[in-house]
Amino acid sequence: MVLLNFVKSESNNNIPLDDLSIDPLTRDKPILTGTADATRKKVIQKIPLIIRRIQSGNPDLLHYSVQDIRKILSDRDPLIDLIIQHGLVQILHGLILTDTRDDTKFEAIWGLTNILSMYLVYIYTNLLIILKKKVGTNEQCRYVVDHGVVPTLIELLASPVDSLREQSCWAISNVVGDTPALRDYVLNLNLTDHLLNTLNAQNLPVAILKNLSWLLSNCIRGNPPPQYHHIEPFIPAICKLIMNTDQIESNTDIINDALWALLHFTDNDTFVKLSKNLICQYDLISTLIKYLFDKTFSKVSIRILGNLLSGEDDIVDIIIGCGFLEHFPEYLRSANGVFVKDCVWSLSNITKTVIKSGILQDLLKLWPTFTRNDVKLEISWVIVNSVGGASHLQTQELIKMDIIRSLYNILELMKVATLKPTSVLPYHYLESVNRLLKIGERLAMQDQSSDPAVPLAGNGREGSTKKKSIFRYVF
Repeated sequence: MVLLNFVKSESNNNIPLDDLSIDPLTRDKPILTGTADATRKKVIQKIPLIIRRIQSGNPDLLHYSVQDIRKILSDRDPLIDLIIQHGLVQILHGLILTDTRDDTKFEAIWGLTNILSMYLVYIYTNLLIILKKKVGTNEQCRYVVDHGVVPTLIELLASPVDSLREQSCWAISNVVGDTPALRDYVLNLNLTDHLLNTLNAQNLPVAILKNLSWLLSNCIRGNPPPQYHHIEPFIPAICKLIMNTDQIESNTDIINDALWALLHFTDNDTFVKLSKNLICQYDLISTLIKYLFDKTFSKVSIRILGNLLSGEDDIVDIIIGCGFLEHFPEYLRSANGVFVKDCVWSLSNITKTVIKSGILQDLLKLWPTFTRNDVKLEISWVIVNSVGGASHLQTQELIKMDIIRSLYNILELMKVATLKPTSVLPYHYLESVNRLLKIGERLAMQDQSSDPAVPLAGNGREGSTKKKSIFRYVF
């Protein structure tokens, strides 16, 4: 469990100005200390002074007053409602539009970013992200949006000042990531063109590129998904970020966020079909396969490949042709159980290829070595899908692999494993058993038809003879 704090930390509290010496608010100590009630009382007392300083016309007083607002909003439990009630959102926005000092604009954007910010606890369980705590509420975020801040932030993506571009991108990411409705609102402000122009700029600092990749991921994430025409232009840029392996050492977050963006995109089958030519390129697929051996990127990369393997045959052929299955036994030896489970999951839609490659036989042999039921359930899906989709000759191969013993193991597993009430595994399991029995019956009848001494039908002993013949082929 990793705590990710999306509110920037303090960097410089030194206030050298004599103008501020009478006020302890901006001295080298935290603004917000003591109990919650005492803190609230202190902030209520100081806000009128902050506003007077902003209105004083003194650029330095103005700058450090804006910084004070940002500090209030940088607290672990920021008093956002007080800032809103005193009209400081409008003041900060006005300063972004009119103030000539870039450092003051930066502090104002930072303060608004903190209203839009959230603290998240990521729990990686099958790559699901569970939100545990959010500081800024949706209503507070909506308040900032309703006062016209977002178009201003989007325009600042083209600013020549790196700090303003970086912080504006951060703030927009918070809005886009808040709800699908706000995501769509921002995309409809022509964010796509502005974002692509920024991505195409020369010599982008790593800090800006990091925020841009996170923004790309947030633009694609969410249910319902965004409109395709808004995000399709992002795909070449996302693929480029993923394949830029030179950045792995300098900043893994850039590649990781780009991978997450591609995962969100490939979660949608329609998007994949429409962008097949953009995604299914040899260099990208080869890079994703290479990332399976990197602990930082392996889990999200296998999910992307699994999504693509559930698609059309020509996509599957490209992935197989890039060597996806060649190192599969190595994937299965990983100590990361979630990664192993997702690797097996990726096979469930390409079972004919899995039978041909011999990987199914490896899975059957490795069954006793897996201790996690979720991994065994994924293997179960590979087995029942293999039986269900196998050709006549492949079915005979499966029988020779002792697939019946594996079906028995699945039956025992379903007794103890936790299945969702909506799980259709039991249904497909019975379908697989039924298919094997029918094939066994056909094989038995062919055998009997070639031997006149064995009757084709009858009662009593003859019927028993036929039944034994069927089970000889299947069991």
